Amino acid sequence: MDDVMVVINSKQAIHTLILYLSFCFRLKDLGELKFFIGLEISRNAKGLFQSQRGYAIQILDETGNIDQSTASTPMEANLKVSNEDGVLLEDCTSYCRLVGKLLYLIITQPDPSFAINHLSQLLLAPQKPYLLPAQ
Repeated sequence: MDDVMVVINSKQAIHTLILYLSFCFRLKDLGELKFFIGLEISRNAKGLFQSQRGYAIQILDETGNIDQSTASTPMEANLKVSNEDGVLLEDCTSYCRLVGKLLYLIITQPDPSFAINHLSQLLLAPQKPYLLPAQ
């Protein structure tokens, strides 16, 4: 089943669209949006806001970094990474899955884009040091 989010300024237009779509498809209207494909959605007088705080916490927990202190930047300055820095991972599935989750995270958090780009360049031969919790 596919999920669809309808965002229109007019409540009447939303009602009309949902009514039309319900004639074409079997629908289940879940009401006001709070969560959508991993995004937390909130609304105030200025508009809609999205966050992936829960998703980011889940990633930190899965990688053993939930109790780590914060850093001022997403990546150490002038850090050089390559496919020859350490022992190859026997199974790179967890590394690839982590990079995929991080790529999804930058939908709402663009700050770590540069660091995640570096990690994604190592997908063909990830090394063990890249999966270790931060020190």
